[in-house]
Amino acid sequence: MEWKLLALRTEGGKPNDKALTEILSPYRQHRSALTDGLRLSKSNFAGAKAIVIAGYSYKDMPLEPAIGAFEASAATVVKLSQRSEASFSGLSHPVHQEGKVFAWLIEGEAN
Repeated sequence: MEWKLLALRTEGGKPNDKALTEILSPYRQHRSALTDGLRLSKSNFAGAKAIVIAGYSYKDMPLEPAIGAFEASAATVVKLSQRSEASFSGLSHPVHQEGKVFAWLIEGEAN
């Protein structure tokens, strides 16, 4: 399983310009969720393989556009299961107070 954090804002509340690189970059040296999925699909690990993205959501920066972009990009390199997701809220951090966890099984390489 590979796990990534999607924090569209920094700890201080400013936009995090690097957040989408960690999820969407097609370049292996960035170690994004996208390249992790491809690497897992080609691995010989026994058992299920999965990508998990936990993200914080904000009123002016919802997670859905970034997650949709990940799914569209991932579909070009791997076959993902249907998305599973769960919400969380009530965090005490002044900026990161709620969000969702998303997960997909990797079912193989894209056709």
